[in-house]
Amino acid sequence: MIALTAIAAAASFGRPRLLPHAARACVARHRAAAMEEAAADWSFLDAAYLITCPDDDGSNPRLDRVLPLLRQVGLGDLVEVRSFERDDADRIRGCYSSHISVLQ
Repeated sequence: MIALTAIAAAASFGRPRLLPHAARACVARHRAAAMEEAAADWSFLDAAYLITCPDDDGSNPRLDRVLPLLRQVGLGDLVEVRSFERDDADRIRGCYSSHISVLQ
C-alpha cells in the first residue's frame, strides 16, 4: 500500500513511474515506522560494542551520526563505544587487533 502512494501514470506512455517527492515521503514514513518497531526489548543482549577510529583531528562524524540512531532504537544505554587509533600501515591488522581487544 505504501508503494502505491508513490506511483503515478506517466502521461506519454501510460507506464507507471515513481514520483521523487512521493517516494521520499514514502521512505521517510517507512523508516519512522521501522524505528518505532526496532525500539524493542534488547534484554537478550549481554553487551554491545561499537568499534570506531576517530579522525586525526579527534572528530568522529560517523559516531556522531550513529549515536542518535542507537538511542532511537533503544540501544543507547547498552552500547559501549571503544575507540582505537587507525593502523594505516596495515588496516587488516588494525581491524583484527581492535576486535580482539574488545573480546578480551
